[in-house]
Amino acid sequence: MAIIGAGHLGGALLAYSGFGDRGFYTSAIFDADKSKIGTEIGGLIVEDISNFKTITKREK
Repeated sequence: MAIIGAGHLGGALLAYSGFGDRGFYTSAIFDADKSKIGTEIGGLIVEDISNFKTITKREK
């Protein structure tokens, strides 16, 4: 699963343990905000949304 948006809601979704309990795991988080790209949230590095297609193919 990938999360689009690394703001408050994206961070909350990443921290929510209920997804893992149901077999869903987040492998990437994306944002367009240059100040967020490269930062870490919940153990994942925020990726540039322009790399979405490449990264999601790799993580498939």
